[in-house]
Amino acid sequence: MHSLIEFFILTCLLASTEQCLKTLPPEEIYITSTTIMFETTTVNLCNDCDIEEIIQDQGGNKVVPNDIRNELEDGCIKTYVQCYNEDLYGCLFVKLYAESGENTEQIGNFVTTSADGVLNCDKDGTYFSGNVKNIRTIYCIFNGCKHNR
Repeated sequence: MHSLIEFFILTCLLASTEQCLKTLPPEEIYITSTTIMFETTTVNLCNDCDIEEIIQDQGGNKVVPNDIRNELEDGCIKTYVQCYNEDLYGCLFVKLYAESGENTEQIGNFVTTSADGVLNCDKDGTYFSGNVKNIRTIYCIFNGCKHNR
């Protein structure tokens, strides 16, 4: 009998404590999360241009520049190119052209004996000169020249 009384008292105590516990309704529970921010950095490839990739022989009257010098300026490649031919004289003009995916433009300076220009290596690792970006090839045109004898 003693255990029956203890069981009854214990059951009553448990029932009354369950009523005293505060519970939160589901709409009052807020789950928080932390957003992780990643810092993006762009790699500067202005010292990674390769002039050999854009001076391939085109054939015909498109001639590869014959004087090429690379220099570093502020860590970026700057390439000086010149077109001349000692076997030719009296040309109407000698011009240096740059082709991008969108257009072909004359770059640099020219006279009747030579042409020269400057190519700068851009942050994306491609050459540009003036308004011509993403240069794919450069070449020289010798027009109306006579051969030395």
